[in-house]
Amino acid sequence: MYDAGLTEKIIQEVMKRLGMPPKRALALFSGGTGGFETAGEQLSLLKEEGWLIDVLFTNAAEKIHTAKTLAKKFDGFQVFFESDLQLRLHPEEYSLLMIPVLTMNMAVKIALGISDTPALYLVSRALMDGMPVMAAKDACRMCAVNQQEERPIPASAAYRSMLEGYLERIVTFGVKLVPCSELEKTVMAAIRPQAGVPGNTKKRIVTKEDVVRASKDGSGRIVMEQNGCVTMYAREIAQ
Repeated sequence: MYDAGLTEKIIQEVMKRLGMPPKRALALFSGGTGGFETAGEQLSLLKEEGWLIDVLFTNAAEKIHTAKTLAKKFDGFQVFFESDLQLRLHPEEYSLLMIPVLTMNMAVKIALGISDTPALYLVSRALMDGMPVMAAKDACRMCAVNQQEERPIPASAAYRSMLEGYLERIVTFGVKLVPCSELEKTVMAAIRPQAGVPGNTKKRIVTKEDVVRASKDGSGRIVMEQNGCVTMYAREIAQ
């Protein structure tokens, strides 16, 4: 019987012994609802890919969804709340920062360089350190949602232009804006080594995810280091 949790622990331990640090990311949720359900699905996909993900909810996110609901929905992840006065997160421990739910309010503050909350400070640090930052734009679209229908916000062209300008500015800072449904794909593309020929990058450990990815991208090829190893489930899928 396949046990995903046990397999992940084994893979992480093997990577540790091989001197390969685990892929660790911070997912930051601001107080919006757009793309919220999809965000949870995308983080689960990344978790299956071997990512260790800490999840931080802003005060606004906690007010909208409640801490109890969020802790239950994101069971299996390390969950933090901005309201916790003992909150201590260390940016240097992460290789990537995601904002699965980015509100326009947070986007504007990032554009203006405001970092007066723990969440905004972490975003600022990530950008200053050159860390990859991905944000889902579903919650800051130029529309209002009413009973599953979208309609343009009734604002002047000048006001809409101002908001669009803030979004464009954070992109120039290094924030990659994508639909929430493409978050997992964007993250994997950002950390995947670029090579002239698919599959040319040598791997020290081959997992089932590597086999599936090689099949999906059409290369059908995985190059392993001389002293590398292949997990049991990778062998089973390859066969």
